[in-house]
Amino acid sequence: MSNEDYFEKIDLDEIKLLVDNKHEENLFLEFKTVNHPIYNDKNKNIDKRNFSKCLSGLANSNGGIVIWGIKADEDSNGIDCANDLKPIKQLTKLLNMFNSLEGQAVTPTIRGVKHKRIDIGDDIGFIVTYVPESDSSPHMANFADKYYYKRNGDSFYRAEHFDIIDMLSRRKQPILRFGYKNLKKILAHGTLWRFEFIISVTNEGKAIAKFPYIALNVTDPFNRETFGVDGNGFTGLKRTRDNLNYKLSYNGGSEIVIHPQMTLDIDKLQGEIPKANYPTDITIEYLLIAENMDTIKGEFTITKEELMR
Repeated sequence: MSNEDYFEKIDLDEIKLLVDNKHEENLFLEFKTVNHPIYNDKNKNIDKRNFSKCLSGLANSNGGIVIWGIKADEDSNGIDCANDLKPIKQLTKLLNMFNSLEGQAVTPTIRGVKHKRIDIGDDIGFIVTYVPESDSSPHMANFADKYYYKRNGDSFYRAEHFDIIDMLSRRKQPILRFGYKNLKKILAHGTLWRFEFIISVTNEGKAIAKFPYIALNVTDPFNRETFGVDGNGFTGLKRTRDNLNYKLSYNGGSEIVIHPQMTLDIDKLQGEIPKANYPTDITIEYLLIAENMDTIKGEFTITKEELMR
């Protein structure tokens, strides 16, 4: 599940569960209390500092989520864990402050930040902030001494010179993301559900992706569709001899590039399941490579609910 998907999922029950389970902070998840009331200038500045630092640190790293209104304490291993609920008073005012300061808190501004409120009554509750990984880093925390921050484990640290150089160099790299589309469910021969979908790669970076390569494993009984993406055998990248560690693999020579913000359809996958059986989640392990880009390994899930929709 992506950070953005988890952000959408978080509700009051999820917040309570995080505290009950003493959930650890990690690379993608931060818990913060707030220093209300926000009309107190001293307290307001603390909240502004934390807000600015979290935006900078997460955007300069791999993105993540901040839940405001949870107290975190160190466990026996020295890792910060959710320990207590600290619901926020004057919830609307704090949310308005976050929205109004978002463009001032960091330089340059981060695109795609989201906030949502979880109100438990009387304008009291929690705020959840989603920060995407940024392709325009480094972002300076204007309200936190104008430093650049990064995320390491369960904490933020001030970026060193080499961190900043690395972030600047990455802005010139392609960033490939795996995805799928056109999921179809067809009743075949009256006894089988046939599922098919197109796998694709999107370049979310700012540089052209040259010599792209993708390898993947997919849950049985799914495999590639013999007739390709369009029914005439076309595939976006050339089918190659299977990688020893992956069921399917594709590559592109110098004649195929993926421009920034462009999506390339790679191939069509399909699988048949007896109608009497309810399908399970489809899990796809993938490997993505392109020139001047770090190798990306990941896992993508299409849930059984999506399949039967």
